[in-house]
Amino acid sequence: MRNEEAELPVTLDALARLDVESGLDVAFCFLLDGCTDRSADILTDFARRSANSVVIEAVPDRGASNAGIARGRAMALGQRVLGDMRRAALLTTDADTRPAGDWIGKTCQALALCDVVAGRILRESPGDQPVQTRLEDYFDRLHALRRAHDPVDWEARPAHHHVGGASLAFRAEAYAALGGFDPVPNAEDAAIVDAAHRAGLRVRRDRDVLVRTSTRREGRALRGFAEHLRALAPDADQILVSDPCQAAWQYRGHALARTHYGALENPDALRELAIQLNVDMDHIRRVARHARNAEAFVTHVVPSPPGPDRKLSLPAAERALKQLEPIGHPCAA
Repeated sequence: MRNEEAELPVTLDALARLDVESGLDVAFCFLLDGCTDRSADILTDFARRSANSVVIEAVPDRGASNAGIARGRAMALGQRVLGDMRRAALLTTDADTRPAGDWIGKTCQALALCDVVAGRILRESPGDQPVQTRLEDYFDRLHALRRAHDPVDWEARPAHHHVGGASLAFRAEAYAALGGFDPVPNAEDAAIVDAAHRAGLRVRRDRDVLVRTSTRREGRALRGFAEHLRALAPDADQILVSDPCQAAWQYRGHALARTHYGALENPDALRELAIQLNVDMDHIRRVARHARNAEAFVTHVVPSPPGPDRKLSLPAAERALKQLEPIGHPCAA
């Protein structure tokens, strides 16, 4: 965090109210990234009052930090605190969030089923950004379509689409295997979850793991969420998204590849998959040889949808998605 004295007290109050299960050892780790305000004093006071361990590390401002570097440093601090406890968990959030009281408990329940948990992030005063809300609802429905075509045991039902550093959690060994956050100025959260998919890790998008976050228009990250809110067009007709029919093609490919993963020694199964995906059989063999499991295989073997990336206005995409959704599906509009 950097110069968050205005937001910190409310966030720390939410952390102090977290319902921590008896016997669960929790440590709060704070990374002060070149702070020049009273954040350190506020955290020191919080540490004196906290019933849990509090670790604070300050990094001087050398002008080279960004969102990815700062989050990576904070997680590295958490790793040092954990030491060799491989069965532990690492959770990350932001200084302008308010985790729900059961945030830790729900996260731990979810991590019993998967390797990475992307929690649900609710914006304060969502009515102030109706187009953003509509866009989020659309992508939630699109992700529901993905799981309707390609269900997996570890996914929440219903799930959501969003990935954000305001609520991400990892099994400690999974985070170590991923090598940490990329040192990029923005989208470090989406990048590490994409890497988790490619590595064959189980990613769960869980609506019950809940934090609330501010909708401030002056953000810390270059091209981060605050800048996205400022740039968002006020009219839904001006928002362009990819054609959901192309996404549906890819989701069906994921399901087919997952089904065939254990039968690739069968020439007929291999040939059928190659025809359906419009790829050659040698490509499938190469991917299967290096994939650690079905999730990694699916992620790498299914190509981009055929043809150019077709863009539709948000209202047109909503109508197209409605035609794709199964009748009676809970996320169908």
